[in-house]
Amino acid sequence: MEKRFFLALALSITVFLLWSHFFAPVPPDPVQPVNDAGSISETTPTAGVQVTDVPVAQQEIPDVSDAMTGVENTESFDTLPVPEKRRIHIETDFVIAEIDTTGGRITSWRLKDYLGVEEQPIELISPDDPLFYPGDIRLNGRMDFTHTTFAANIDGDSHVLDENKPTLDIELTAQLPSGEYLKKTMTFHFDKYMVDLEMTLTNRGLNNIAGRIEYLLPDRLVEPLENSATNRYIRKGPVFWDGHSRENPKVDKIQTQVQFPGVRWAAIQESYFFSCIAPLSHLATGFIEPGHRNPQSQKPETAVPGIIMEAQSLAPGDSVVQKVIILIGPKKYDMLRNLDLGVENIVNFGWIEILGKFFYYILIGSVGYLKNYGVGIILITIGVKLLLFPLSHKQMQSMKKMQAIQPQMKAIQEKYRKEPQKQQQELGMLYKKHGVNPMGGCLPMLIQFPVFIALYQVLMNLIEMRGASFLWVHDLSQPNVIMVIIMGISMVVQQKMTPVAGDPRQARIMMMMPIIFTAMFWNFPSGLVLYWLTNNILTIGQQYVMNRLNAPSDKTEPKMKARVRRRLDDKTDSDSA
Repeated sequence: MEKRFFLALALSITVFLLWSHFFAPVPPDPVQPVNDAGSISETTPTAGVQVTDVPVAQQEIPDVSDAMTGVENTESFDTLPVPEKRRIHIETDFVIAEIDTTGGRITSWRLKDYLGVEEQPIELISPDDPLFYPGDIRLNGRMDFTHTTFAANIDGDSHVLDENKPTLDIELTAQLPSGEYLKKTMTFHFDKYMVDLEMTLTNRGLNNIAGRIEYLLPDRLVEPLENSATNRYIRKGPVFWDGHSRENPKVDKIQTQVQFPGVRWAAIQESYFFSCIAPLSHLATGFIEPGHRNPQSQKPETAVPGIIMEAQSLAPGDSVVQKVIILIGPKKYDMLRNLDLGVENIVNFGWIEILGKFFYYILIGSVGYLKNYGVGIILITIGVKLLLFPLSHKQMQSMKKMQAIQPQMKAIQEKYRKEPQKQQQELGMLYKKHGVNPMGGCLPMLIQFPVFIALYQVLMNLIEMRGASFLWVHDLSQPNVIMVIIMGISMVVQQKMTPVAGDPRQARIMMMMPIIFTAMFWNFPSGLVLYWLTNNILTIGQQYVMNRLNAPSDKTEPKMKARVRRRLDDKTDSDSA
């Protein structure tokens, strides 16, 4: 009985399989909605761009476990909603954003906490003709979706996020005639300048396809010129981070696509703001290609950065899912560091990074109590001055001694002007006799130089100073003519009080320094000028005290100088005899 049952079951299965293979009707093709504006741009390479495949490093980013890039088989397909041209507005505690279903990307991004022209929120992403927008993608280096209309799964064209509604998921889907199915899931957060982007690519065609997805950034950010955060001394344009160092390629040198394997993020930056894209699963290949060109010189005026995420070939029915983070906001170091993506490294603390970060935390910590960045800059300048007081005091003493022995030095130089070796020997004996180190005035200055550079980088890059006021200065991140003029006057006073260890020509050259520094600081942020002005005032006070203390000993110097001169004359007479 059991044998006959299993035999009948096997025959039934065999008949069913043969009938399904030879006689079953062919399933209909999936419905392909027609997109407005001609669906997708033609499958031609971007003009002037030479794309070369560079394998992506497969090193995993630490501390990220929930973002996987993989291929899976999809046996059934959902019916796509009909695409419709829409603009969806999203407002959070930090930003006012807009998504355009044409292209399925972010076309407007305004920061509520940073004001620009007419006291309106700065719009970093604007519909004013950038080549690409955050959320734009390109498939296999040959097609983009800037004219493809995506279907949105969300009702309503305006959404507000708050603590009661902390996140918002927007699904954007499109089906291409060639069989590629795209689904972008954008997640907005009420308390972040960030969007999570999950990209799903499914092969609904009949042939295998590659899974090479490029994520694009704008070729520029918008920063209004009036009352903006523009700072010409901060490097602008594309920047890449590989976990160890930054790459800042020069825009005007880019003639074709250049790639950077193994990057953790790619960004486009302006003075104090940036837009960044970072993969969450693996390191990616960063790239940069020419953007807008100068019509006269044909050199690129802008460049388009982005990342390339590779996936294995997709067979019919296969899908690949990739997750990236899009950031558009201020370069606030602590806020970015808390994301644990390495994006905080877009803030440049200079070549002495540890020292720059030290001053950054000191300044931020002091302002937490003082509530004023101008006062914080003054206090940190006083602290640095006290810390370096022994060195600066030694420098002033050395310059004072050098000034005292100037007549003897001139006499020796005149006497042995034809014997350079003898001249150096006599000068060495003179220095030794009076305890003078000719480098004593330079070495302390060289030691102080790294401190100045570190403070320079901090005050130059600190977005927290944007909009911070002090006395008559309304914005410490912007130049202030009055403060620069006062700084120049303080340098003149300082030069008048400082002993010059050289001839009159050297003294005249030193008197040119206030003019040079005033011109150099003319367009610097007034926060940096305030630091230099405070340092000059403290140096003037220190020099005044030293001059007063050394005043009694100055009366004995003429006798000592005459006595030394007589000895030199006697020695000269004996040598000639």
